[in-house]
Order: sequence, then C-alpha cells, then structure tokens
Amino acid sequence: MKVYYTSENKMYVTDTKSEPKEFVSQKIETYKKNISEIRQKSEWKHSGTGAAFTGTLRNPSDDEAANAYVCGLAAAPDGRLIYSVLTGEVGGLYYKSENGEENHITAAQNFQPFEMDCRDGRLAISVEYGGGTRHISVYDLSSGNLTELTDGDTLEECPCWSETGKELYFSTAGIGRNREGVAAAVSPREISVYSFENNEMTELCGSEDLDYICPRIGKDGALYYIKRPYKLGNDGNFWLDFLLFPVRIIKAIGGFLNAFSIMFGGESLSSDGKSFHNPLKAKQKDDKELFIAGNIINAEKTEKANRRSGDKNPGIIPHSWQLVRRNHLGEEEIVRKGVMDYSFTADGSLIVSDGKHLLKLSEGKEEIFCKCRLAQNIVAIE
Repeated sequence: MKVYYTSENKMYVTDTKSEPKEFVSQKIETYKKNISEIRQKSEWKHSGTGAAFTGTLRNPSDDEAANAYVCGLAAAPDGRLIYSVLTGEVGGLYYKSENGEENHITAAQNFQPFEMDCRDGRLAISVEYGGGTRHISVYDLSSGNLTELTDGDTLEECPCWSETGKELYFSTAGIGRNREGVAAAVSPREISVYSFENNEMTELCGSEDLDYICPRIGKDGALYYIKRPYKLGNDGNFWLDFLLFPVRIIKAIGGFLNAFSIMFGGESLSSDGKSFHNPLKAKQKDDKELFIAGNIINAEKTEKANRRSGDKNPGIIPHSWQLVRRNHLGEEEIVRKGVMDYSFTADGSLIVSDGKHLLKLSEGKEEIFCKCRLAQNIVAIE
C-alpha cells in the first residue's frame, strides 16, 4: 500500500517500509523552468538603480514560480494517482503513476481545482471561482465534460462520493461581504449531500458554534467528518485589516523610502542602520505558530497539552478538532481527537493526520505510520 498526501503545497509518498519522500510534480518542475528562463531573458529590465528609479525593480525572492502548488489528490479507477495543480493562472488535472510518470487530463486558464474524490470514472472537484467562492463540479474522465452542480455565494469543499455514487457529500458555508463586495467572513461550515436522483441538496449537520468539514463514507457505510470550533471570520479578519490599513500604508511608504535611501545614499533611514522591522515576517519564521485551515495554532503548546491529556502519540492539532463517526440514526461517536485530515484504506482502516504524524487506526489500535508535517489530502492506494 502506498499513502500519498500533500504538505505545504507539495506531494509526498510513503509506505510502511520507507520514510516519506517528495513525489515531484513534473508539471510544476516544467513551469518553474520556463519561468526561470523567461526571467533570465528580461532580468536587465528589473535590476539596478535605473529600475529602482522607474519603479520596475523586482525582488528576486518574489519568484512567480512560488505560485505553483498541488492542491488536491484522488485515486483513479486504474490505481493511478490524480492530482490537481495551480501554476499561475492555469489550473490542471494530471495522472501520476507509482513510478512518477505523468499524463495530462485537462488544463485551462482560470480553472482552479482543489479537493477531489473519484468514483466510477467521475471526479468530484471543489473548484474556486471569482470572489473567493468555491463550488462542486463533476469531471467525466472519459468524455472530458465538466458539470457544475452547485452555485451561489458559498464556499463548498471536500466532496466525497456515496457508496452507490448517487450522492455527493461536501462541506458548505456562506460568504459574508462588506459594502465593497469583498469577502469579510465565512459562516460555520455544514455537511450537505447532493442527490443526483432528486437533483437537490440537503443539509445533514450544522451548528452556530462548530465547523463540520471533510466528510467521508467509511467501509462500514457510516458518515465520518471532522468537527471543530467555529471562529467568526476565520478566513480573515476584515475589521482588523480595516483598522490597520493606515498603519500598513505608512509602513509601505517608509519601507520604500528606506530602500531608496540605501540604494542611492548608502544609508538606512533607521537609527540602527537596519531596514524597518516587519513583525509579521518574524512571526512567519517562528515555527511554533502555524496557520492551519484559517486557524492560528501554537504547535508547541498544543503538543504539550495533548501529551498531558494522555495522548499516546501527541500531535500539534488541538483536541477540539474531533474525528466523528455518524451512523444512519444520526448518532455521533468520537473516533479520535486532534485530527487535521484523514482517509480510509481498502480494508477500512483509518489513516489520520495529527499535524505531526500519519497514524493508522485499526481494530481499536493506534500506531505511527510515519512522521510527517501538516499532511492533508491523504489518499491510500493498494
């Protein structure tokens, strides 16, 4: 069995006998190579004092190749992996064999595919559209037709097929906007199901205080999902951004003048001879705090708290993130606490990500499958 997952925009593969290794996307590698060649040809236009004076100076660290990442995985009917990728403004779907060989499925400008699930040659995809909306679409792998199932000012993610293929489960949330039409907050996420027979969507579970995400149908026929506390505006704090806007403008102007002074006068405007300090950049370098699914998590504190709670294998995801099993009567059972993402193996075992490990849960036992960082989009292929 091979287990594939994404972590920090890259793909990885592992099994019970080896450590995880990057499963390199040939599409991304080609994209980066092309960007590098284009940049080298036009580098003279964006460097030196002349470019700084005309405003065309480009920071080499602001590489366009950073806009390339893997954002979804699914198992194809023939046992190959399917991955979705964004490279600049172009999104695509690709097959990838165990030996690393890739085959193109489809690609298009402004096509932004994210989480996926495949059944009987149909690929259910969460596709992002303008204004931050995401809707569920179905791509037919044989015909190449893409059908949009849902619409509206909503955020719909993590599609999952039912056992029969007649329904699609997914999480959904409404988007709140300010007067300018900019997304300011997202409502609590709910689990809904779309029926192809009735051509209608039904809400299964939701709460004003909780997010319900990552629905999956287990081998036992039960519905599984992750339940976690809802935080108002967890995809962005509009009012904080609004209040800090004047401060950020001043910092931007100060940073520009400081760079201009260093380039043409050889001196910094700050008293210590250094450039203006950006606390946000410093915070991003501090691995103790991580931004996960719209939530800031202190990894060190959370791991210690999980250990104190008696976790055999403490991870960095809070215990308030619970993997839940819901039977046909609607009764809930907590399977495990501190879960970031999960998937099923062919025999019905669970592969769970706690932000620090992949754990295998089978017959009431829990063991470390491998150590990994922030694993998502987990797919197990026999």
